[in-house]
Amino acid sequence: MDKLIGTAMLLALLLLISYFALAHPLYTWDIVPYVAAAMSAQISDPIALHSATYQILQSTLSEAEFTGLISGPYAADLSQNPEHFASQLNMYYVKPLYVAVLQGAALLGANPITAIRGVSLLSGLLVCCLIFHWLKSVTSFKTAAILVILFSLTARLIDLSRVPTPDNFSALIILLGVYLLLVKQWLVPAVIILAASILVRTNNMVFVGLVFSCMLWNRYSQCRDFKDSQFRLAALGLIVSISFYLVTNTLFDYQWWRLFYHTFVESQVNIDAFAISFSFSTYFSVLKAALQQLLAPGAFIASALLAFLLILIITTRKTVVEILARFIKPSMNINLEQVTLLCLPVFFTVLILFPLAASWDRFLTAYYALILIYSVTEWQARPATSAD
Repeated sequence: MDKLIGTAMLLALLLLISYFALAHPLYTWDIVPYVAAAMSAQISDPIALHSATYQILQSTLSEAEFTGLISGPYAADLSQNPEHFASQLNMYYVKPLYVAVLQGAALLGANPITAIRGVSLLSGLLVCCLIFHWLKSVTSFKTAAILVILFSLTARLIDLSRVPTPDNFSALIILLGVYLLLVKQWLVPAVIILAASILVRTNNMVFVGLVFSCMLWNRYSQCRDFKDSQFRLAALGLIVSISFYLVTNTLFDYQWWRLFYHTFVESQVNIDAFAISFSFSTYFSVLKAALQQLLAPGAFIASALLAFLLILIITTRKTVVEILARFIKPSMNINLEQVTLLCLPVFFTVLILFPLAASWDRFLTAYYALILIYSVTEWQARPATSAD
C-alpha cells in the first residue's frame, strides 16, 4: 500500500508540473536568443537568423507574449537591429551541450520554442523522479513522495519547469552525475556526466572541480599511489573539466565583468562594444544590495537558499573542526556528506561572482536536492546510531 500511495503521489506531482508548464509557460527574454541558437545550425547568416527567430516567436506565441519580448528599450533595439542581436548570442552559445540538444531537435523538425520548453519540462520531471528514486532507498515510498512534493514547492521546481531555460537541464545533469558516483558507483559514467555538465553551464565548474579534487585527495590519502585507477580517473575528470571550461569560455569570449555589468548595472545592446573597466565601487554596491535582499525580513520569498542552509546546519552533527578534519585526513572515498558540504563554497562563489539573489534558486536546484537527500539519509540513520 505504501508503494502504491507513494507512486500515486509522485505521478500526481508530475501531472501537476506538466499541466502548469504546458498551460502556463513563463517566457523571459532569454527565449529569444535560445530560439536563435536552436536554429543556428540551419541558418548561418546573422540577418536571416534574426529575421527567422522573430518570425517563429511571433507566429508561435500569443500577441501579448510576443509583445512582452520586444517591449522596453533593450528588447526593442534587439528586435530591430540584427547586428546588436548577433552580439548577444555568444552569451547563450557558451552552453554548447544545451544548444546542441536544441539544434538536434530543430534539425528533426521540432519547433524551437517547443524544443526549449520540452527540455525544461522533461528535465524538471526527471529531477523529481531521480530525487524520489534516491530517497525511497532510505525512507518509505510515501515519505519520499511527500518530500519530493515539498521540495518542488520550496525550490521553485514547478515554476522552473514553466520557464524555457537550461536551468532544470543543468540540475538534472549534476544530480545524475552525483547519483552515479555515490549510489551506483559507476565511476566512468559519473565522471563523463559531471565533466559534461560544464558544457551545459560553465559555472558548474566550481562544484565539479571541488568534487574531482576531493576524489583525488581522498583516494591519494588512502593508497598513496598515483597509478591507482580511481585516482587517475578523477584526475582525468578534473583535467577534462578544466579544459572544457577554458576552451568554452575562450571560444565564446566569456567575460565575467562584462556579463556582471550587463546583468546588474546596465543592459548592453551591443555586447561587442563593451569597454567599461572593472569598478570596485560598482561591484560592491551590487553585492551590498544582494546581501540586503538575502538577509532582509521575508527573504525566503525571494530565495530558498536560507531555508536549505538551515536544514543543512540542523542536520550536520559535527563541529567545523571535525568537518575540516574529515576533508584534510579522509579515511574513505568521497561520500554524500562531503559532496553536500561542497555545496557551501558553491553558494559562496555564486554570491561573490553573480549575486542575483532574486533568481538564485534556478542556479542552485541540484545543490538544494543534495541537501535534502543528505538530511533525510542522516535523520533516517540516527535511530540506529542511538540504539547502538
